[in-house]
Amino acid sequence: MSDPTLWLLCTALVGLLWYYQMQARERAVRTAYQVCQEMGASLLDGAAYLTSMRLERHPQRLALQIRRVYGFRYSLGDGLSHEGVIIQVGEQLQQVMLQPHAEDSLPPTFPCS
Repeated sequence: MSDPTLWLLCTALVGLLWYYQMQARERAVRTAYQVCQEMGASLLDGAAYLTSMRLERHPQRLALQIRRVYGFRYSLGDGLSHEGVIIQVGEQLQQVMLQPHAEDSLPPTFPCS
């Protein structure tokens, strides 16, 4: 393979990875927004941020998938900022966890199958 072909292939691969990463981030932002709406909360900054990303094996098929963990901040109108976490494996939403509040003993979780 010649140098320009290799360079073009590497550039295309990076572009494809970036595209899939942006799609996953948009799914996380939509999920955070929906969870906030259900709780009557406000999604702060309208954003979700990537906190970790790693490869994980699929339990039934021995294929590798990317496990992404996103964080987001929300407010319940009490003047305080609370944290939430969204876990995606591949393109599937696995779990949403919310920071416990003063009136809650356990943080609410939204398992997704």
